[in-house]
Amino acid sequence: MGFMRLVQSHYSSQRGPRVVRVPHRPRAGAYQGPQRASAMITSGDSFRIRSRDFRFTDHSLDEINQEIFEVNQLAEEVGGVFYPGADDSRTLVLFAGYMEKFATLSFARYVSCNVLALQDVSSPWYQGSSTLPPILDLTRILEDDLKNQKLYLFGQASGAYAALVASKNLTEAKIIAVSPHSFSDADLKRRIRFGAGIAPCVTPDGLLDLVDFLHDADESSDRVVICSSSETNNPARDYFWLDHLHALRLAHLSAVRVFVANSTRHSFAFQNAQIFATTLQAAIHSRDTWDAIMDRCLFNISVQPA
Repeated sequence: MGFMRLVQSHYSSQRGPRVVRVPHRPRAGAYQGPQRASAMITSGDSFRIRSRDFRFTDHSLDEINQEIFEVNQLAEEVGGVFYPGADDSRTLVLFAGYMEKFATLSFARYVSCNVLALQDVSSPWYQGSSTLPPILDLTRILEDDLKNQKLYLFGQASGAYAALVASKNLTEAKIIAVSPHSFSDADLKRRIRFGAGIAPCVTPDGLLDLVDFLHDADESSDRVVICSSSETNNPARDYFWLDHLHALRLAHLSAVRVFVANSTRHSFAFQNAQIFATTLQAAIHSRDTWDAIMDRCLFNISVQPA
C-alpha cells in the first residue's frame, strides 16, 4: 500500500506517525542519517508520514505558524506531514530545502486542497536517510499514489532540486522551483577564483544533473524555475551559491521555463512568502492562465524592498 492511501485511511482517527515500507537501497556512499532505536524504523527500510487534521484556510497566520512550530519538533523522526483538504482531487507537495524542516507549510496558507510537506534534515538534497528514501524512490511512490491527483510541486534550493526531479514523468502538473540546485558543482567551483569577501557554497556529490535528467521530461507539465538577479544580500560574505550557474543552464530544456526575479537573495521564497502563497492559491484555485499567474508573481517580487 502506498503512503498516501495509508495516510488517508487513518488521518481522521490517528494523529500519530504512520510507517511505510519502501524498497530502500541507498546509493553507495550516501549518508544514511542517524540510526534510531525504534521498532518502526529498521535499517532505513521505512519512513514516517504524520497526518494532521488541520485545514489551513480555517486558521490565522499565527495559528499556522504554531502548527509549523509543532511539526518542526518532529523533523528528525518524520519525513512528511499530510493535511487532507476539502478539495481532495488536488495535492500540493512542498519540498523543504536545507534546514527548512516544515517551514514550507507557510506557503499553503491559502489553499484548500490536500497538502503534503516533505523534508529530510539528515539528507537535505534527498539522497536517502532513515527519514526519507532517496528522491528517485520517493518519486516512484508519489507517481503511484498520486496518479489520479492534479499535482502542484513547490520547493526552494535543494527542495527545488527535489521538486524538479519528482516532476519528470508527471502529466499536467504545475511546478515552481525557486533557486534550484541543478548538479553537483564542487569540482567546477574549485576552478573558479572568488574575490575577497565571497564565501562560495557547494552542492554535494551524487546529485542528478537536471539538464540531462529532464531532457525528456513530460512536456504537458508546466515547470517554472525562478532565480534572483543577484545574491548580494545573502550576504555573499556568509554564503554564495551562484544561482545563475544552476538555474540558467536549465533554459536549454524545452520542458522548463526560466525566470529571473528582481531580487538580491538566494533564499528569497520565504522573504516573499505572502507572494508565493497567493501564487500557489491562484495556480490551484483560480481560472487565471499559468502565464498570467507567473507574470503577477514576478511583478510583485520586483516591487518588494530588496
